[in-house]
Amino acid sequence: GTSQPGASCPPWPPTLLIEINGAAAGTANGLQISAGNSLIHGLVVNGFEQSGIVLDTNGGNTVTCNLIGTDVTGTTAIGNGAHGLQVSSSNNIIGNVEDGRNVFSANAQSGLFLSGSDNYVIGNIIGANVTGMELVGVVQDTGVHIAGGSNNHIGQYYQSENVISGKGDGVLIADGAAKKIVS
Repeated sequence: GTSQPGASCPPWPPTLLIEINGAAAGTANGLQISAGNSLIHGLVVNGFEQSGIVLDTNGGNTVTCNLIGTDVTGTTAIGNGAHGLQVSSSNNIIGNVEDGRNVFSANAQSGLFLSGSDNYVIGNIIGANVTGMELVGVVQDTGVHIAGGSNNHIGQYYQSENVISGKGDGVLIADGAAKKIVS
């Protein structure tokens, strides 16, 4: 997405120009990645009846500097009907403190749904606007929902914290999830 002239990330907040809007898509996900080892960077994904982005089958993906469930400014809600990001694969990196945090806000069920293993969620803003200081639209049910899998890291080390909010749970660990590291 940042190959588009005028788009940039960093600095934060980003200037993102490629918007994938599902308002007329019917029952669909925004992006469904099955190939593995993919980079999803610099996109705005919103308005889908299902999830904004789905990572399934093969892992090793990197998701950085995206606005999922908001407009291009990261301040107005255009949520997806299920999850902002749904991850059933393993070994993915979601966010990056230095130059690639993501915003997952205003999605109906959760900002981030993890059922794979060994995923890293680092430096993201979940449930708030690009500043991390204000809620965006209708608050999603859960910030991060971990359902199964093992060894998922929500935050990793000092200064890699995520901003997480939800109208129910900030982080929900359920459904046989094992050995989660939440910081």
